[in-house]
Amino acid sequence: MPFLNEIMKGTLILTIAGLLSRFLGFYNRIYLSNLIGAKELGIYQLIFPIYMVCFSICCSGIQVALSKMVSALWIQNRHENMRKLMRVSLLFCLGLSLILSAIMYIFAPQICIYLIKEPRCASCLRIAALSLPFVAMKSCLHGYSLGLKKSSVSAISQLLEQIARVLGIYLLSTLIFTNSASAILASYGMLIGEFFSFLYTINQYLIHQTKLSKSTSHTSSPSSAALLKSLLRDSIPLTANRLSLTLLQSMEAILIPAMLRLFYKDSSLSLELYGILTGMALPFLFFPATLTNSLSVMLLPTISAAKTKGHQKTISHTTSRSIHFCVCIGIMSSFLFLLYGKDLGTVVFSNETAGEILFLLSLLCPFLYISSSLSSILNGLGYATTTLWHNLVSITIRIGFILFLIPLIGIKGYMWGLLTSYIVLLFLDLIKISSLVQIKFSAIKTVFLPCFFSLAAGFVSSSFYQYLMLHFSIGNFVGLGIACMLFGGICGIYLLI
Repeated sequence: MPFLNEIMKGTLILTIAGLLSRFLGFYNRIYLSNLIGAKELGIYQLIFPIYMVCFSICCSGIQVALSKMVSALWIQNRHENMRKLMRVSLLFCLGLSLILSAIMYIFAPQICIYLIKEPRCASCLRIAALSLPFVAMKSCLHGYSLGLKKSSVSAISQLLEQIARVLGIYLLSTLIFTNSASAILASYGMLIGEFFSFLYTINQYLIHQTKLSKSTSHTSSPSSAALLKSLLRDSIPLTANRLSLTLLQSMEAILIPAMLRLFYKDSSLSLELYGILTGMALPFLFFPATLTNSLSVMLLPTISAAKTKGHQKTISHTTSRSIHFCVCIGIMSSFLFLLYGKDLGTVVFSNETAGEILFLLSLLCPFLYISSSLSSILNGLGYATTTLWHNLVSITIRIGFILFLIPLIGIKGYMWGLLTSYIVLLFLDLIKISSLVQIKFSAIKTVFLPCFFSLAAGFVSSSFYQYLMLHFSIGNFVGLGIACMLFGGICGIYLLI
């Protein structure tokens, strides 16, 4: 099926770039954790609730709306409309992002004192504010390229962003911040990465426009004002949905260290735990999600196009295969982190707490990985509002656990909240999708066989790991890496089949 071929090609491109980016990101986090420590890493992570609110206002809805509108215009061969649409989108997002960036920069101290409750975040927030205009314009350009099914632009941009970030942090730490490395270093790395990623993305767009102008026929097209009105009509509901969700997510992120302080009675320890959770354990957990996230990015425009053309069988088949793929990845990842989670945290980050948290969060994988794909399917079918309400219910559950369980049992209260909220989200999404699309599900292929291959991979890889450590003088890092790759290779055989 051509729709599935497009999905698989785009997913493969995004996955390869995503995996490379994740590896670079892990190197960066390992380097940062050793350089600035878990506490400073926690301070850096605290700026993202505010940053993501601003990002949602000026980027999220417009990117999705652009992707859908460009896809429709491309099919209709209306190139001049595409050019005008991109021009007004870039100008609008740039103007909005500059306003928000100025607010973040000027009022950073007040935001950090009264909202984040951590004054030391102000410098980091100001540096992050400078990157917002680049991120906003890049978001528009990514929406354009994804609408054309050119996933390689987004993929390479993501990879370049990580390369520039890692190199920037390394050079700054060796040339400038030699004796005073702190969370500010990570913020500068973010700014450098976003700037160079934007330069690549805008360059690719200009190259595409040059090629397009040679084959464009001069036909009548709507005015720029009409296109902007159409864009805003589609994007404002999406932005409102995303903003509502982001506000709750930001509230969640700000409440975690505050509630941890109530339990541990120690501000430094609370920031350290928050840094371990968000800067070490969760990024590890999201590593296999590179595959499912890439799939979800390609699903939205593909499902949307299939719905427009009335290809119900394509929607059903694509949905069923996507669910199967995500569940398999989730089950295999759960077994991986159950088996090696504690060792990964200890060996990679030299932090036993990170390993313990990773081990405890291992059961979250199947529910976490499938959620992004189910949301994309619902959005592609035109049920963005339903997706919003499901996510709001899920986050509200997590906030309840943060408020009532963390003060009683500490960080484990948040872990239970994560698991409960994603289970609820999964069932809400599945109930809605099953009422719209026929889902084909095989318990043997989707649950039993992945469990069997995971158990086999765990037995073979752990036995080989023990053999390596007993008979060869290699470090724990190398031995553990080989064992994890062997585990992934055996599980990959089933995914390839």
